[in-house]
Amino acid sequence: MQDALIEQLCVSPIRSLQLQRRPYPHHPSLQAWDSADLLLLNELKQADLLERTSLLVNDQFGALACNLSRWQPRLWLDSAVEILACQHNLELNQLAELQMVAQHQLPPQAEQVLIKIPRSSALLDWQLAVLNQQLPLGTQVWLAGMVKHLGRAHQQVIEQRLSHCFASRIEKKAKFWSGRTQAQNSLPTNKLLRLESPWQLALHNHPGLYSRDSIDPGARCLLEHLHLAPQAGKVLDLCAGNGILGMAYQRLQPQARLQYSDASSAALISCQQSLAANGLTGLCHHTDGLLHLDKDFELILCNPPFHQHNSVSTDTAKQLFTQARAHLKPKGQLLVVANRHLPYHPLLKSRYPKVKSLAKHPKFSLYLAGS
Repeated sequence: MQDALIEQLCVSPIRSLQLQRRPYPHHPSLQAWDSADLLLLNELKQADLLERTSLLVNDQFGALACNLSRWQPRLWLDSAVEILACQHNLELNQLAELQMVAQHQLPPQAEQVLIKIPRSSALLDWQLAVLNQQLPLGTQVWLAGMVKHLGRAHQQVIEQRLSHCFASRIEKKAKFWSGRTQAQNSLPTNKLLRLESPWQLALHNHPGLYSRDSIDPGARCLLEHLHLAPQAGKVLDLCAGNGILGMAYQRLQPQARLQYSDASSAALISCQQSLAANGLTGLCHHTDGLLHLDKDFELILCNPPFHQHNSVSTDTAKQLFTQARAHLKPKGQLLVVANRHLPYHPLLKSRYPKVKSLAKHPKFSLYLAGS
């Protein structure tokens, strides 16, 4: 463990820190910060703005929070994983706790905002719109990201949502923008998708939701074979997104008691609104996988993510599959739709006594795992 911590030494313009990604362990090529973090910190130091109260948005693993902890920044984060990672890295470096607010709540007030630009330009658009509504007019906003993950859409959102925009030159494959909040009161609207017969579901997709504009291909594949799922009473839709799998299962099995779990605030909002629109009920959890959930599920449905921020990885799937077994009843089962280009079958075989292949698709496989 100590060797792993040494490998994660982050040297910034402000201080040196031990930082870890979540989940841990992870692929050794991945680290808990990037050049965009360092660029933002350097710009604040050069501009003598470190002592201002900062609101940190999308601080993925706490690189910004830990560096700025002396000045008590506030955090506004979409992901429960980000919240846990930031808390862990503060503790790892023996730093004081900071105020952290999930993005299904309003952001805390601050004198300036530091944003790590998210992969989704739609999520960035929503975040900037909320900040324009909630922060004083003219609040300074700094944004940074790695150039390979930034598109024209990100730049357009920044220029439309902020005034007095300035873009930096590229430095160590990273770039930053600065701007100020302005009087724009319109929030981007949800996408409304309809899933026709036999499901008859209305799906509310928040601007930050993965696969916001269409039904996720993996979910669609599982829906085509959902009749193969075992009948169960207590069911969890894990990595629920807008809740499509759990709601469809409840259409097939009206007696089932559904719960929904997702790390994303955007997913939590989407799921709650979709349940209400379809007259269905279920407990919705904003958490990292199955953390703090019940341990007596009879069936868990899972369409696991294979991206963590901008990295393709099976680390999250490994954690989810391990957690799921601990949260199933003795004869409970995990139903997984898996991308065929990723090694999910051996990951399941190493964790479950029985793994059955239910169906294959050109891009996906469907597995039922249990004891």
